[in-house]
Amino acid sequence: MYKIFFLAKNNIKRQKGDMITFLILTFLSAFLIFDCLCALTQMQGVLDETFRKVNGPHIYLNVIDNEKATQAADRALRENAYIKDYEHTPIARLNAEFGNPKGGDYITYDFLIYDQEEECRILNVVQPDVEFAKDDVFLPLNLKGSFPVGDTFELRVDDRSFRFRVAGYTEDPYYCSTLNMTIHSIYISGEMIREMYDAKIGLTAHQCFKGVVDMEKMKTEGSRLDRIESEVGDIYKAACEAWEQEHTVDGVRQNMRASYMLLNWDAIRNGDAFLPKIVMALVLMFAILVLLIALIIISFSIRNFIRRNMNHTGILEAGGYTVRQLKLSLVLQITLVAAIGAVLGLSVALFTFSGFGNVLSSVLGLSWNQPVNIRIALETGIALTALVAFVTWIIGRQYNKISVLDALRGGISTHNYKRNYFSFETTNLPVPVILSLKETVGGLGKNILMFLMMGLLAMFALVGFGLYQNFGKAPDKMIKLLGIEVGTMVVTGSNDIADDLRALPETESVIAYYRVDYNFLFNGDTRMYNVVIMDDPKQSNHTTILEGRLPERDNEVMVTSGIVDDLGVKVGDVIEIENVGNKEEYLVVGVNQKMEHYGRTAIMTMEAARRVTNAKGNYTYTVTAADGVEYDELKSAVEVIAKEKGLTLEYTNSKKEIEGTIDTLSMAMEAFCIIICFVTALVVTFVESLVIRAKISKEWRGMGISKALGETSRGLMVQIIMTNLPAILLGVILGGLIVSPVGNLGCRVIFSGFGIRSVSFSVSLLSKILTGIGILAVAILTSLIISRKVKKLKPVEMITEE
Repeated sequence: MYKIFFLAKNNIKRQKGDMITFLILTFLSAFLIFDCLCALTQMQGVLDETFRKVNGPHIYLNVIDNEKATQAADRALRENAYIKDYEHTPIARLNAEFGNPKGGDYITYDFLIYDQEEECRILNVVQPDVEFAKDDVFLPLNLKGSFPVGDTFELRVDDRSFRFRVAGYTEDPYYCSTLNMTIHSIYISGEMIREMYDAKIGLTAHQCFKGVVDMEKMKTEGSRLDRIESEVGDIYKAACEAWEQEHTVDGVRQNMRASYMLLNWDAIRNGDAFLPKIVMALVLMFAILVLLIALIIISFSIRNFIRRNMNHTGILEAGGYTVRQLKLSLVLQITLVAAIGAVLGLSVALFTFSGFGNVLSSVLGLSWNQPVNIRIALETGIALTALVAFVTWIIGRQYNKISVLDALRGGISTHNYKRNYFSFETTNLPVPVILSLKETVGGLGKNILMFLMMGLLAMFALVGFGLYQNFGKAPDKMIKLLGIEVGTMVVTGSNDIADDLRALPETESVIAYYRVDYNFLFNGDTRMYNVVIMDDPKQSNHTTILEGRLPERDNEVMVTSGIVDDLGVKVGDVIEIENVGNKEEYLVVGVNQKMEHYGRTAIMTMEAARRVTNAKGNYTYTVTAADGVEYDELKSAVEVIAKEKGLTLEYTNSKKEIEGTIDTLSMAMEAFCIIICFVTALVVTFVESLVIRAKISKEWRGMGISKALGETSRGLMVQIIMTNLPAILLGVILGGLIVSPVGNLGCRVIFSGFGIRSVSFSVSLLSKILTGIGILAVAILTSLIISRKVKKLKPVEMITEE
């Protein structure tokens, strides 16, 4: 064993440069892989731990604060067989602009406002232990980057504004991510809430009902949270039915049910973790790529080492070393370096994981509360080291093909008879360029590896740019992907102004709609889905139709691909839709995609909805302005209608609101892009430095002869720099060519869980050019720095190897 260890130790010394590069790459791989695996496996644990800490509700029902609605909600939770405990808490809801009066844009958003002094048992969100003044506010953690403690937070509605001092942050697992729930939950003093009510700025009173499910009973009886949610919804709507029949306005039944919001924890839990998981999965893929490149590099290094040390190998075999011992020494050498790199990478990852958790918290909206996972660290280190050992053993099989005699002759057995494409007699290029081209064509295997590595690196760097450009920088593309009907303005407060809005010259289109939850029955399965009831679905601007068409008649419905996956329905099938005991058949005429409600919603006309309910919901109008018309101009035109009809309408700058929501995604994608570009530059530096050092070492005597014959150091440096440029350039071109199809495929796989099947992914030509220039610049700079070594060498010393 000592003989093997002695040989491995000496080989490490002889390949010091290669081993340092491999050590750094395994360090990066272990560091990134551990962090990503911990994030992916423990992210749900962060949500679950926060949920447990605040005694979170499995069923969440938010209703308007009137006697009949609260009685109906109370009955819905009380009569459900699976809910073992529940309570309700008063909250206020407000649509307002928010921002910092010291500067910056104001964004319109929905707010749930809690009384900071209100005590509750369920969803008892932990508040910072600080002295709370009348004008203080606790903000959600996802606003920490925009509003530090002590900063001013302002809410504005028309000409009224309320300013608060940021006193700290809360973590509500239901409203932690604005990409999942486009609502901010804030805590202020009861005195301020009363002042806001008195100001008559549109603050509405709600009651939040929170039900805790007996999970053991649910699992034993084979139920699910979405089924319990459906049961609660059925009881609530049935309890509202009598009230609705007794209350009519101009002969139209009022829909008390349109003002409620019903959620279950499973859907929220999956939605909260969606974006962070995407980011971590992409970083994990990049970490695996770094490991793959490390293995390719070490493969090249081992083959190059064996080739350069044929005489040494022959002497060892003649001296009694067996092929098996040589292979074992090689495995020990590389595995030892990999193990040291893995240990260092994992050690740094373990000590810095709290900082990594803070980065995730900014996207997830919850503090990282999971312990460091030693098991994942051990598994990562063992798996990485074992993989390196296996690959090295496979590569070491090259020793089997070398006889002692061939080794003692330096491995030279015959002329290779390769065609000379760049002869000095027929080529007029400078000598350094000719020599570099000869090596480029002659070292085909090495250059293919370089070509593939640079292609993969360029592709991943461009994926970073693509994600930022498609989903972070371009709100329009993200809106289309999400399937959100975003116009210029959202108007609420009346059910009979659709035609008036469409008649305005300032408008291009108007969508009048309301939402309800219906039970869908197909093939023995029953599930509750949110349905968008539109007066004219053709007015929709952001409905991506995958199959079929939009619904037109009173027996038609369009579903999202998520419902198709759940129920197994397809275009042309007939499904049953049930609402409070009323059940009717509907024809599925189309399939679209929307990301909201976990990718599971449906669309039908108002005539179709009347078949299962006579109640008319409170309409929301999404108004898209005509070309050249801005929000303020459109709002002024709508206010004229409100004045003429004596209406009190509420207005929301919807485009600005969704752009504010996407800001979180934009920051995450920008950070991911920067990290990917930095690591790409680092890996290119290591790869190029290894290859150039190997070239200088291999051609030591040849460079000495070239210098003795009159070649300058500058000429040798040019030759060295140009050796890999063709392969790198072709690799960058390859990365640019494959990034779009690979990106489209990857996005479809990632978003498929949300029922998203059509994803547009593209990378701008400018990004491809800049990435190519960046990789080439890093490679050239690295080659230039390392090749300067030839300036210090003297021809005689190089020839005699003294």
